[in-house]
Amino acid sequence: MVKAPIGKRILAFIIDSVLLMVLAGVFSIAVMVLGMGVAMINDALSALVVMMMFPAILVAIIVFMVRDGLSQGRGIGKKMMGLRVEKQGGTCTMKDSFMRNILMLAQVIPLIGFLVYLADLLYPFIDSEGLRLGDKIANTKVVGV
Repeated sequence: MVKAPIGKRILAFIIDSVLLMVLAGVFSIAVMVLGMGVAMINDALSALVVMMMFPAILVAIIVFMVRDGLSQGRGIGKKMMGLRVEKQGGTCTMKDSFMRNILMLAQVIPLIGFLVYLADLLYPFIDSEGLRLGDKIANTKVVGV
């Protein structure tokens, strides 16, 4: 398979990120509206409804991290760009996808996390094979289909 162009990889990431933000925004608005409606009945129950956002955010992060393993190495952005994540000797699994995106979790540490993730995103520009640090961790690569 042919190594994926970095421009297409960036566009695929942007597409996935925008879709995730839209879904998270729609869900957040729905929870807030539900919370306001419930607040008219019972304030304590309203707080419980709003707390539902925290597990939803966690689920969204996990889905974002395993998105390429959910559909044979092709999240929505990669499908649109004609790309696929491959594991050496096979298809990218959810575990492989999680491992290749593990550096995203570093963002919970304010400055250090941002720098780690930035290094992961910039690494393909200096790597001879065009791999992210996450690809090296998971032994994966993004290829054109």
